Amino acid sequence: MKLHQLQNLICEHKYTKDIVYRPLCRSDAFFLYQAATSTPEFNRYLLWNTPENLSEVLIQIDKLLRQTQLDQSYSFSLTDRATGSWLGFTVLKPYRDGIEMSSYIHPQYWNHGIVVTSGKGMVQCLFDHQDAPIYSRTLKENAPMVHIYNAYGFVPDAPDVAYHATKGKYNLLVFRLDKAAWPGYDGIFDF
Repeated sequence: MKLHQLQNLICEHKYTKDIVYRPLCRSDAFFLYQAATSTPEFNRYLLWNTPENLSEVLIQIDKLLRQTQLDQSYSFSLTDRATGSWLGFTVLKPYRDGIEMSSYIHPQYWNHGIVVTSGKGMVQCLFDHQDAPIYSRTLKENAPMVHIYNAYGFVPDAPDVAYHATKGKYNLLVFRLDKAAWPGYDGIFDF
């Protein structure tokens, strides 16, 4: 799956009742820095080192933006539609025979339903534009995400390994969602 096949998805802002999905940009660095320095758990699941300053976050954002230019990944910022608050971001990239979706929510909004709401919207948007399966990976101990994947209808797939330059090897659980198993949320987006 090449992301350029999703050109209508990745070039536009999308709106649900509560969330705006828009392309990640360099001006999101401050908000990402706040999230990344607020708790070590955020970076643990992101598999980044805790940034020491804003410049390190800009390097990561520039890397994500370069990956978009090379059709290797695409990153959305998630903002609250009512307040404009930055909630987190989602990265899409080709994976196995489909697309991997990874979401990172600012810790300030954990346990507020943002992962569920933003995830449902992103899955619906992906399936509105393509038929390939959607994958998500997480650490085994990230029980809240495992629960959410199960609730969405994701099923376990073959596990995977990720490598981090300073933290070493991570064993990851992989979940797969096929379009036929998705109940659908038609009308979730305002166009």
